[in-house]
Amino acid sequence: MQRVVLLGASNLTLAFPLVLGYLRTGFAQPVRLFAAHGHGRSYGLTSRVLFRGLPGITKSSLWSQLDEDSHEVSQTTALLTDIGNDLLYGADVAQIIEWVEECLQQLQTREAQVVMTMLPLASVERLSAWRYNLTSALFFPGKGPKWHVMQQNIHELDTELRQLAKTYNAETVEPQAAWYGFDPIHIRRGYRRAAWKQILSRWSAFDATAAKHRGSASRAINVWRLRPSQRFLFGREHNHDQPVSADERLALHLY
Repeated sequence: MQRVVLLGASNLTLAFPLVLGYLRTGFAQPVRLFAAHGHGRSYGLTSRVLFRGLPGITKSSLWSQLDEDSHEVSQTTALLTDIGNDLLYGADVAQIIEWVEECLQQLQTREAQVVMTMLPLASVERLSAWRYNLTSALFFPGKGPKWHVMQQNIHELDTELRQLAKTYNAETVEPQAAWYGFDPIHIRRGYRRAAWKQILSRWSAFDATAAKHRGSASRAINVWRLRPSQRFLFGREHNHDQPVSADERLALHLY
């Protein structure tokens, strides 16, 4: 059994139906998938988008469920992505690094092969102040720092993440400028297949040549409707049993 841990935010959420297809076909063994993601998801803060709230990834029940997972696992692979989101919430670099390191420590105890996507520097560096302000207002209204502060934070966070990757022996993926358009932080739809194959292929057990996805709009919608273990709607907590779906190739747990 292959165990996979996926941690991220909007990019992972938007591509999640595609990623599920790749995981089903790209591993030789059946997959037990533990995922914590969601639009605007933070690594450490409770995040809210419209009327829906999610706990920070470090505070989610994913970690306790990994401890309780009694299935025989031949290998654990993990991905950390969308790390720069927390800068737009106003979190400082030291705090973000603390959250990411907590995740890496948890994964290290499980002998996971870890891949981290770096910040989309090539895309962000093309930004003007007005485009940054527009992006911040659309996706993180009233929370992001001023553009000149953000520029400093981005490069500081990038440096610290690279050091963490070395310390914890994590593979890194450099986002390509071509993946992004006017929106500097979300991978364009036309590039998602190539981008996600490149990201996932950094796992030694993942065969990108075998990975296939035969999706449809209705299947994608059904995936996006699946409910995590814990979320808040209009301030009220809602809990859901896991896994949310399971078949002979993949069991999916959402947190």
